[in-house]
Amino acid sequence: MKSALAWYFQGCTAYDLGLYEEAIVALDRAISLEPDDADNWFHKGLALQGLKKYQEAPDAYDRTVDISPDYAEAYYNKGCILNDPDGFKESVAAFDEAISADSNDSASWEGKGAALYNVKRVQEATAAFEHALTLDPESISAWHNKAIALRAIGRTAETQQAEKRAKELSD
Repeated sequence: MKSALAWYFQGCTAYDLGLYEEAIVALDRAISLEPDDADNWFHKGLALQGLKKYQEAPDAYDRTVDISPDYAEAYYNKGCILNDPDGFKESVAAFDEAISADSNDSASWEGKGAALYNVKRVQEATAAFEHALTLDPESISAWHNKAIALRAIGRTAETQQAEKRAKELSD
């Protein structure tokens, strides 16, 4: 009989190969043997995302953080999934949790900025993009998103500066 760790590695390998359904089968077996292993649940969430099962993946990430509340990447992934018209507010909350778990993750700050922008909280979105840039000043997407937010609030000169910086970095 395979161990939970063997099933976990089989699931991760299947995921890496793009075999998401096989990954889920293996990870479900790992979970049945070790239901309190956060990595099993996290990787199941990834595989569900790979299959575009966006209704189910957040549940796997919720289980991940139930087990391991500091699992920032699970909050981040949940925030990304929920960043659509039906889940913008939940997305902001998930990015807040990701930032609580790892305040130095620029991607979480940028994700929060995008979610805030989508709920029309543009000033806060701009601040989130600015914070992301303090952590990763070379992030082209953060500069680009900051420019979009600045444009929305009429800060033209700053918009042009942000757009220029994004272009410089992409060249």
